[in-house]
Amino acid sequence: GDYLSVNIKKDPVYGTPMFETVAGGTQCPHEVGTIALDRPVITANVQSLSNIKKDTANFTVFLNNLSNDATPNGKRPYILFLNAASNPAGATVLIGGTASPDGVTYSIPNNGGVQPVTISVIRNTAGGVYNYDNLELIMSDPCFPPLVQGFFSNPHEFSTLKLSADFAS
Repeated sequence: GDYLSVNIKKDPVYGTPMFETVAGGTQCPHEVGTIALDRPVITANVQSLSNIKKDTANFTVFLNNLSNDATPNGKRPYILFLNAASNPAGATVLIGGTASPDGVTYSIPNNGGVQPVTISVIRNTAGGVYNYDNLELIMSDPCFPPLVQGFFSNPHEFSTLKLSADFAS
């Protein structure tokens, strides 16, 4: 959960308590003036594959949890999903073998934990498309469910990565 250090003051007009945040760590959502407890970072050694002979391209991405959480053996959940708007040609994108429009949740150890995940891009053979450029993956905190549907209208701690798969014609 959140932790805060605050100064308690008195409102000079109404005499009611006022709270001034001095420091702390917050999540869901992260509050200004505090450390974000969620620090997702998504990376990949290879982000672009070309001249792919089969109808499936496989990438390995790495979900990194850089949160500064001192909970012993603690983990934080993160959701990995495809930004559907980045896939207008309709490739099938599997995240860890799953084609969920709601993404896949991974619990990643705090303080530098890493989770490798296989991303498969399967060519839409019926569409006659061979190039799928800038497919955007988003690794996000799990705040404000359902996350994927309302992602862009709520504040999140997140990281993005774009993958491109160009198949041989």
